[in-house]
Amino acid sequence: MKYEQFNDWFDELENFSMRGERFHDEFSHVDYETRKRMIEWLQAAWACVNMSDDIVHRLRKRAEIRRQIPTRKSVQEGKPDRLADLLEEAATEIENLRHNNGLGYYWSVTTRE
Repeated sequence: MKYEQFNDWFDELENFSMRGERFHDEFSHVDYETRKRMIEWLQAAWACVNMSDDIVHRLRKRAEIRRQIPTRKSVQEGKPDRLADLLEEAATEIENLRHNNGLGYYWSVTTRE
């Protein structure tokens, strides 16, 4: 399920309580201001994931569209669309970086023909 806003996710009923309620119960020993700050960090992380998902989806959708345009020379000749391939490669790299939590460096070695 895709959520429009952080609060759509945070306030969603999950099992017998909402995530936000469980969060406050779990961290009841932490003072209110710190919990508020923790929620801000959660919101920032949520926004980063959504932005990443969005750009990956958009890159892949653009590659798909390019490959379906009948007037494109590559489509007419049945050849690969190099730009569409590059868009998909960029989407994959973004997913790999996101999966790697963005920590350190992600190196991929590819063989080019």
